Amino acid sequence: MKELLDCDIESILLNKQNNNFPHNQKIAAACAAFFNIVSNCVTNENALKHDYEEKIQSNTTIISDTYSRITDLQNELSDIALQHQVLDKQRSDIFKRHQIVQEEIDEQRSKKESLTFEVAELEKELEESKVMKRLKWDGLKRATKAYKSYLQFSIQITDSTEISDKVRVIFFKPVKTDTPQYFVDLIHTSGLWKVELIHPSLKSKDEEQLQCVVNFKNQRAITDITAFLCILRKIFKKQLNT
Repeated sequence: MKELLDCDIESILLNKQNNNFPHNQKIAAACAAFFNIVSNCVTNENALKHDYEEKIQSNTTIISDTYSRITDLQNELSDIALQHQVLDKQRSDIFKRHQIVQEEIDEQRSKKESLTFEVAELEKELEESKVMKRLKWDGLKRATKAYKSYLQFSIQITDSTEISDKVRVIFFKPVKTDTPQYFVDLIHTSGLWKVELIHPSLKSKDEEQLQCVVNFKNQRAITDITAFLCILRKIFKKQLNT
């Protein structure tokens, strides 16, 4: 190529008649070398282009696979995020249920303690009531003995419960039969005495004598049990002697 550039091309072309064969050979050889260089360059360039296109194709496939993998990972991340939300909701619901259960346990424990205290108080009241009742009946027995000896009273407990007691007071000892002829059935409840039955039935004037201690219009309640028995004995005594 250098030899081609060193030749005087103009003088060779202008002097066609001269014998320039050596110069022509040099030019032909230089052009052939140039064409070989260009051909090699083109071949190398085509090879490089082919490699580049293959790399582009390979990279395009890799990029496509990468985008596809990114999409899959994003979907997986979305699913994981959704699962986390579900788990958070479940944990929140479990925590709320735990709080509700704990509150119910505390409430039941409080009720149990309150009921235990109430039961203890009721047992104490019941025991005190039994003691008072026992003392009352002991006194009643002593009074019965005195009434029977001096006033010809006989007192029988016909029924007794935690709520009420039924008592029959018999006046005078039966003479010809064991069946009492004069008696009164009383009910005692909540500290109040009431008349259930008077046998034999009283006349209106006899009831008038008892109105000071018995309200015959209001549940036959007795305001003074001692005065009532004394007045009733007096009425029966009068009937017995007539």
